[in-house]
Amino acid sequence: MNDWDRLRDELTREFAYLYESAKAARGLTERELARQLDSPASSWSQTKVSRVRRGDRAPSVEDARALALAMGATADKAGEIEELALRIQDERPEVAPTRVILDRGGSANFQRRLGRVERRAAAVAAYHPLMVHGLLQTEPYMLAIRAAATDLPDDHPDTIDWLAARRHNQKAGLASGKPYTMLIAETALYGPLLAGREMADQVEHIGRISLDHQQVRIGLIPLGRAPAGRPVYALHGFDLYFDQQDQATGALYGTQSGTALVNDANELAKYRDLLDRHLALAEFGESGRAILARAASRHREDV
Repeated sequence: MNDWDRLRDELTREFAYLYESAKAARGLTERELARQLDSPASSWSQTKVSRVRRGDRAPSVEDARALALAMGATADKAGEIEELALRIQDERPEVAPTRVILDRGGSANFQRRLGRVERRAAAVAAYHPLMVHGLLQTEPYMLAIRAAATDLPDDHPDTIDWLAARRHNQKAGLASGKPYTMLIAETALYGPLLAGREMADQVEHIGRISLDHQQVRIGLIPLGRAPAGRPVYALHGFDLYFDQQDQATGALYGTQSGTALVNDANELAKYRDLLDRHLALAEFGESGRAILARAASRHREDV
C-alpha cells in the first residue's frame, strides 16, 4: 500500500466514525447531509456524500472540511481532516511528472502545503528583491503582507489560521537544522510594508537569526551591485528546494496574480542559474550584518 492509499484509508476511517456517531446521536442520513451541504458554490448529492464518506472519491480540501463539520466534527477535528485531505492531494499519483500548483488567495492550506515541501527538502535557497523571506519575518511583517494581499482584518479567523500556519512553518524550519541560503536585496530592507521602529525590529531580527542559527546563511546584495557578464536579475522572489544530491526538486515564486509551486525541469534549471548569479553578488557574515545594521539605524532615525 502506497502513501496515497494509506492516507485515503485513514480519511475514510475518520469519516466513518463521525457518520456513525452522528447517525446514532441524531439519526443523520446521507440524504440529510446532502441537503445541508448543497449550495450554489458547492454541489452535493446523496451519491457524492456516499462516495466521499466511503472513500470511493478523494474530496477537495474544502469538501472534506465541510463534510466533517456537517457530521458534527469539532473545529480542531475538522482541521485535522482538512490537513489529511491536503496530504492526499499532495501524494496523488500523477499521470505526468510536471505540475504547477497556484494559490491566489494566500490560504492557510497553501502555507501548510509549502511547509510539507520545505520539510521534505534537504536544503532550501531563496532570493527576493523587495521582501524579507518568510523564514526571517517578524509577526508584524507577516501581518503587513497579509494586509497587502487581502481586506480581511488581523482578527479574522482566516487571518489567524494563515498566521498560525506561517509561524509553524517558520519555527519548524529554524529548528530543523537543515541548511538555508537566504539572499536579500538591500532594497528589501527599505520596502513599503513596514517603516520606522517596526522595520528596524525586522531588520535586527534578521541579524539575530544569522548569529543564532548557523545553518541559516544570509546574504545581502548591496544597492547598485551589478552581475558580471550577462545582466540577468530575478524581478520577483523565488525559493528553490533541493534533495540530498543537491538537485533542485521544486521552485516557488510569487507574482501579482498569485504564488506558484512548480517542478518542471526547465523552470528549475532557470531558477538554479538565477540563484548562482545572485549568490555571486551577495555579502555574507559580518559584511552582510553591517548592511543590516545600517538599515536598522536609518529606520530608527525616522521614528
